[in-house]
Amino acid sequence: MNVKLKSGEYYNLHKIFSGINDKVVIPDLQRDYCWGNPDKNLVSKFLDTIFGLDKKQKWPMGLIYGYTDSLSPEHIQLCDGQQRLTTLFLIVGIINRLLPGNEYKKLLISDFEYEQDDQEPYLQYAIRESSLYFLSDLTCHYFLDAGEIESVDKIPKQPWYLGIYRKDPTVKSILNAVKLIEERLSGRNDLEELGRFVTNNMEFMFYDMENRANGEETFVVINTSGEPLTANQNLKPKIINEYQKAYPRIANKWEQMETWFWQNRNRDEKVPHTSDEGMAEFMRCVMILKHYQLTGKVEFVEEGGEFPYKEIDFGELRRYFIAYKLMYETDYHERYDKHPKYAYSQEALFMILPTLQYCYKYIGCAKQIDVKRLYHLFCNLSRYVDLSRPAGPIGTALALVNSMNDKDVVCLKENQALREEERRKLALLADANNREDVELLFARAESNNIFNGQIAMLLQWSNDKMDSARYYLNRVEEFWHGNCDGNIDILRRALLTRGLKAYPLNVSSRSHLTLGWEWKEWYKIFENNVDTIKDFLDEQLSLQDLIDNFSDDSSPYYAIIKDPEILQKSQRKNIRLGWNDIIIVMEKERSNADFLILLNGVYYPKSLMPSGWNYLWEYCGVLYTDHLKYDLTIDYIFDRNKGYRIEIWSGKYTNKKKYPNLSNISELGLQRIENKGEECWVTESLEDPNEAKEKLVKIANWVM
Repeated sequence: MNVKLKSGEYYNLHKIFSGINDKVVIPDLQRDYCWGNPDKNLVSKFLDTIFGLDKKQKWPMGLIYGYTDSLSPEHIQLCDGQQRLTTLFLIVGIINRLLPGNEYKKLLISDFEYEQDDQEPYLQYAIRESSLYFLSDLTCHYFLDAGEIESVDKIPKQPWYLGIYRKDPTVKSILNAVKLIEERLSGRNDLEELGRFVTNNMEFMFYDMENRANGEETFVVINTSGEPLTANQNLKPKIINEYQKAYPRIANKWEQMETWFWQNRNRDEKVPHTSDEGMAEFMRCVMILKHYQLTGKVEFVEEGGEFPYKEIDFGELRRYFIAYKLMYETDYHERYDKHPKYAYSQEALFMILPTLQYCYKYIGCAKQIDVKRLYHLFCNLSRYVDLSRPAGPIGTALALVNSMNDKDVVCLKENQALREEERRKLALLADANNREDVELLFARAESNNIFNGQIAMLLQWSNDKMDSARYYLNRVEEFWHGNCDGNIDILRRALLTRGLKAYPLNVSSRSHLTLGWEWKEWYKIFENNVDTIKDFLDEQLSLQDLIDNFSDDSSPYYAIIKDPEILQKSQRKNIRLGWNDIIIVMEKERSNADFLILLNGVYYPKSLMPSGWNYLWEYCGVLYTDHLKYDLTIDYIFDRNKGYRIEIWSGKYTNKKKYPNLSNISELGLQRIENKGEECWVTESLEDPNEAKEKLVKIANWVM
């Protein structure tokens, strides 16, 4: 646990937003920021509350829930309190913007982050990358250094406002909130007092959730309707009293159920569970299934919902328990499926509920192997089916089980509710002589991180022949997984020799290309090049031979293919592809991190330019740099027919100082031309790239 926040203690914003690299992270399990939505008007109500408080007193703002993990122990992963903390962060940002001197800068971002690292503010919106990047840009370019931005309405016209921001609901809500806050605070004469009050006297009590699992469960409890039932101590006597005449040994049977849940409780000492919690989850499943049986709709149980024991007969409940016991005691690990554990998220119910309904339907008939096969179908579907609104997919899954006319899952091979790939696999299993071997092969392929459940292209490569499917799966594992412990860059370089379509891959949510990092990115590359990847897997030459045999030096990737050190400079194998075959190898995902420019096989690192100049960057096939103080720009131009040319000119920035001695640069052999800017000097064409690079640095150093 981060030492600066202890569970059960109160903290103001000065303590929450502090430290060199500490962050409050809104994790990907959270929802969007919504208080700025015009239909809610919650920001305005929140401001009204703040304005009406006694500024001399301390005010408790309620609980915030969070946890830390081992990968980033200095970061608080927020489970609840997101809307309040985000709104206060925006209020502090606007107060800092309206008051002189950046008085509240240290509550928005650390000096280290702002001046030396990635300019990540204390609040990190990690629900998606566009939200994450926007809050960073908003903090640095509007709260701290607005420049000529007159108001929030001008933000969408700024060069740093990316196209992906326009569709992000959190970004839209934040912009609405910022506009409202700015309107409400502008013109107030008590901003200094208000700033001190908000940052010093408004306090939150922190509650430590200890880990992500608890955090996710708390998030579900707070933010969704699929909540675990609270144990009802009165349920047992009510059920026994209601059904003791119909079931004379009901008390003994209930005790058997309780004993089983006790024996199968969660035994993790850090997250202790009781038999009551396991039984409550079982009851919740039964309630959902019963409601579906009566209405044909999936409805998740509300908090505090009491088990409808008069509508669900004890005999029916007992039958569900026997079915649940069979489902729970089956071993699913050989097919790479997660064993059902309570408490169940709504997403987990997509696998649990149809399997439980199946066990109930074929009770006394289905064996563990049958359950295993049915459960695997839904586990695999859960890998790629959209479960953001799980009621619909769960309803479809239950309808599939209800439509089965045989306990064998292959009876669904022609069911149109399944995707073609799933029907195809079931048909192959139905005809297989060695069915279990084929099932295990499919399960192994589906569990592969690249395929992530979807193996249609593997079946296509193999023409449905299992020996061939095993061969291609082995090759994928050899190249994409066998290299992971070593250096997978050799695979990326070899793939660049094959002329793959859309490789490097355009990542639509970011302004760069990737040579493959996330598993889903590799799947997209496979999907774009099904036949070419098959040919690559059939290739008998080694990866190094493919690289050594590549001779097309006109390829923009030639240097990357031939030099093994280039890709090592990129953490996640990101590049930007400019004009004129210019490639920028990115260390990270943003241009303010380190990078390496490749032009005609020559390297231009970020650190190339001397003090006083911006780093080199690319625009329309030209490398350029601007002087930080003077109205001076250097353009570095390459033409395959004419070689290299360097121009230094003025007139781009009328708000900067004129450099008084530009004409003296003729002593370096430059000639003046009249068709660019106010004053422009140019070198003769240079054929040698290293000579041209040295000349570039020499010209930059000449400016004092």
